[in-house]
Amino acid sequence: MDEFDKMLLEVIDETLRYSLGEKTVKIFYDYLGRKGFPLTSVPQNPEFFFNELRNVLEVDGQRFHTVSALGIVSLLERTIIEIMCKNLE
Repeated sequence: MDEFDKMLLEVIDETLRYSLGEKTVKIFYDYLGRKGFPLTSVPQNPEFFFNELRNVLEVDGQRFHTVSALGIVSLLERTIIEIMCKNLE
């Protein structure tokens, strides 16, 4: 794994833990593991990762009544991209 992939995984992990909390992130990572998707696969297949995050956050249409799962994950994606850009200057 190259340095960019490592940095990306660290930024994703820190952003999710800060935004969703430790327990939620652990549950999500365990869920991905049961689907046979190790976190090291995220740089090669980010679409699967974020689609699964949307699926997990969306329960009965909307888990969060004011913001859809799509909106929440879009905000997380944008935050991750902004942090990566800042880290890479």
